[in-house]
Amino acid sequence: MMRHKNFAVFILSHGRPDNIMTLRTLERVGYTGKTYIIVDDEDETGAEYIRRFGDKVLVFNKQEWYDKTDSRDCFKNKASVLYARNASFWLAEKIGLDYFVEFDDDYNEFSYRFPNFKFKHFLVKKKIERIFDLYLDFLDSTHCKTIAFAQGGGIS
Repeated sequence: MMRHKNFAVFILSHGRPDNIMTLRTLERVGYTGKTYIIVDDEDETGAEYIRRFGDKVLVFNKQEWYDKTDSRDCFKNKASVLYARNASFWLAEKIGLDYFVEFDDDYNEFSYRFPNFKFKHFLVKKKIERIFDLYLDFLDSTHCKTIAFAQGGGIS
């Protein structure tokens, strides 16, 4: 059980209510805390998310976040997780969280590395809540506003 009680995992998803791999992965590594699935109001499968996950689904207005976000491109395309990432801060405040982490919906593992010349890769097999608590302890001991996990992508 986590020491930081006002923490949640946000899983950002779109169009995959039947395949949120990150939920299963979090369960496998021992996460028992609050989890929310963030979806936009333009997702055609939004009702299915709500049917499956109920009040664990938080919905944001994609057009509103598109309008107030400079995506630094000229494509005029809303097909980006950027708007969900930005809306997450507003959603966290709306539900009264002090801390949250954002993950995509397709994580099949969590791992960490140490700089031992080759940056050996170690899988998180349990006790991910302890890792979250340690990160939050670090955050609280600094003047940082945010810290981040790195994504490895394609590690086998």
